[in-house]
Amino acid sequence: MIIESTADDSLTLTLVRVHMVLPDEEFNVLLEQYKKASLNTVNNYIHASSLHQIYINTPQELLYENKEGYYEFKIAYHPNRVEINGDELMPNEFKYYGAKIIIKAALINSESIVKAYTGVIGDISEINQARLLLIGSWFENRENTQALRLSELPDGVKFILDNMSDVSI
Repeated sequence: MIIESTADDSLTLTLVRVHMVLPDEEFNVLLEQYKKASLNTVNNYIHASSLHQIYINTPQELLYENKEGYYEFKIAYHPNRVEINGDELMPNEFKYYGAKIIIKAALINSESIVKAYTGVIGDISEINQARLLLIGSWFENRENTQALRLSELPDGVKFILDNMSDVSI
């Protein structure tokens, strides 16, 4: 499986430092780690990739044809659309569950190339705002984090990301 990222992380270190009101570069390494962690946290929370990615599977990479007449292949997030040899599939021609796309076997031959596109459709400014809040919370509480609260997201972050789940992803 080949994964192409078609967009860079639009949350820059400069923007993070401005948000945090940190004029010097003393915490750049820590903030870079928080940036990466915030992207993973957001992606896990909304069950989608906030960056656009393309998963490409060749026929050799497709998993077996199951007894119901479908081919399966692994993908990390729910796809926005799926193509076979450049033709977009209709929603009833494939299914997504359990980190797999399942496609009707009749649609695939030995030379088929399957592409699945993931990522948030439209403006990701709300996602970046949630990430800034998350980074700020982690930075402010970096010394006194309690083990029991590590898995909890701040309320502002939850509010923004819960609203994102109502948007088409």
